[in-house]
Amino acid sequence: ADLTRRSRSSYSFPLFITASTRAFATTSKAQQSVTSTSTTANKMSMQASQQPDVVDFIITDHQVMKDKLSELKNAAREQRQLLLEQAGAMLRAHQRAEEQHVYPGLANQGSVEKGLVQHAFDEHREAEALLMQLEACSIDSAEFDKVLGELEKGVLHHMNEEETKVLPTMRRELERQRLLDMGVKFERQRLAEMAAEAPSASKLSAASTATAALGGTATTTSSTTTSSRGTA
Repeated sequence: ADLTRRSRSSYSFPLFITASTRAFATTSKAQQSVTSTSTTANKMSMQASQQPDVVDFIITDHQVMKDKLSELKNAAREQRQLLLEQAGAMLRAHQRAEEQHVYPGLANQGSVEKGLVQHAFDEHREAEALLMQLEACSIDSAEFDKVLGELEKGVLHHMNEEETKVLPTMRRELERQRLLDMGVKFERQRLAEMAAEAPSASKLSAASTATAALGGTATTTSSTTTSSRGTA
């Protein structure tokens, strides 16, 4: 009987170890699955947070336009015509994309300073009038330099107001997904307008913005109408 008890005991211990090992292996696989799912979710969350939104696009495009206006101001006479074409196309495309996809949504935000959106529209009209005046000037004239200086001053003032008043409000008040959606629409419209205005400027600006970060999402479309040009 003692021998039988010892024999049973000697077999029961290995069986317990085997069962425990299997249970541990099953638990480990389950934990690995949960960890893998959690890691994938975290990666997706990080990718979404790194995706540029409409504020990123606007600020980036502001800097591109600042550089282009500065380049135009300091360019040799023989380079001015091409640079003027590029700067004009950039400015018009940026303004139309804002008027189509940014300002309308802001007008309904109660936290936005009353009249600020209309003021932005008015400054767009002023910039368009100066741009048309500049395009009518001889590139060799003193009038060209004068009007270009006025245009640059007005555009920089407008950009500063947007970056200190409008864009911070958007980041604070609007949901992240809405900002992302607005960014895609803004960039699509901007690039379509650029392509219609000046192909050379379109290629230049597309390479200078954060479009690549969207993985090709904000692509140029041929369906964008141009009837909104020069209108609020």
